[in-house]
Amino acid sequence: MIFLKAIKIDTLDELRSAIQTAIELEHSTIPPYLTANFTLANTGNDEISNLIGSVVGEEMLHLSIACNLLNAIGGSPVLNRPGFIPTYPGPLPGGVDSGLTVPLEKFSLSLIKNVFMSIEEPEKPIPIKSMELQEDTMTIGQFYQKIKEKISLLEGEAKKSGKTIFTGDPTYQLTYEKFFPKNLLFPIIDEATAFQGIDLIVDQGEGTSTDPFVDGEDSDKKNLRIITVLKKSTKVKL
Repeated sequence: MIFLKAIKIDTLDELRSAIQTAIELEHSTIPPYLTANFTLANTGNDEISNLIGSVVGEEMLHLSIACNLLNAIGGSPVLNRPGFIPTYPGPLPGGVDSGLTVPLEKFSLSLIKNVFMSIEEPEKPIPIKSMELQEDTMTIGQFYQKIKEKISLLEGEAKKSGKTIFTGDPTYQLTYEKFFPKNLLFPIIDEATAFQGIDLIVDQGEGTSTDPFVDGEDSDKKNLRIITVLKKSTKVKL
């Protein structure tokens, strides 16, 4: 599981900074998955490659939603500044020292088990072990929940004076139906759509509080795919 440094969000600028951190975090998981998947090309492991590719697609979706969210509240997503791309191998952006080092390397059983499953481990894993949560840390689920709470608080305060925090240019909202249908990637224009986007990120992945071993409507489908990859990797041909 990824643990983030606890952050303070009291102002709109601090909220924008937190969402920029979310953008950096969502982006940072894409290169490791892509690199591993590229090494499966022409190996006959198409099923495993497709599973990893689906996870890459979700991470790209989460990145896009986070950018839409920041644009919506008048911020400007930054993807081209020095240091935006993390150093590999190394920790993920905003994280605490949990011993997780994320590399860019060839697909392997150990990579799936020790890195990808740690990244996707849910908030309440059963029976996967995780480090104890400290006062100065938060899970990704708690991080996104804090963002939701601050959006609600700041928007409520703004409405009292006839204003809104959703002042971003709507033409900056990203949609791309070729890859993502309207129910997944949509314009974020108010509190309701902001929450819809955040909930989608949390439900699909890292922030979920559900049991990854229970199959059902509310189960963490990404974790189930990672577990399936792990099981099938014992027969992988490279």
